[in-house]
Amino acid sequence: MEKVFVYGTLKEGFSNHFILRETVKIGSGLTKKKYAMYSHGIPFLVENEKVSKITGELYIVDKTTFEVLDMLEGHPNWYIRKLVSVNIKNEEHKAWVYFNKKQGQLIKSGNYAKTY
Repeated sequence: MEKVFVYGTLKEGFSNHFILRETVKIGSGLTKKKYAMYSHGIPFLVENEKVSKITGELYIVDKTTFEVLDMLEGHPNWYIRKLVSVNIKNEEHKAWVYFNKKQGQLIKSGNYAKTY
């Protein structure tokens, strides 16, 4: 089992959430460190720019779901998965997050839902 922190189309209410429908949601929260989020129809998280903490949801996924997420995100050729710290309900967790390069418009809030 792996922990995955999602911040865009995999979150509840968005188009790719169906992939996580059968998984365990730990809760919603923020990344411990600041990153930059850009959007060009889909979100892109940039590791080396420190703009804001990123809003997202933490899930526990099995091996099969983890592989599906890697395929969806094109890991390691498109998005690159890295282990980061996230804070959920005042508890720190290590979780996988998908990073990419800067594309589109900066979302200063770090909250993908606020782009709509």
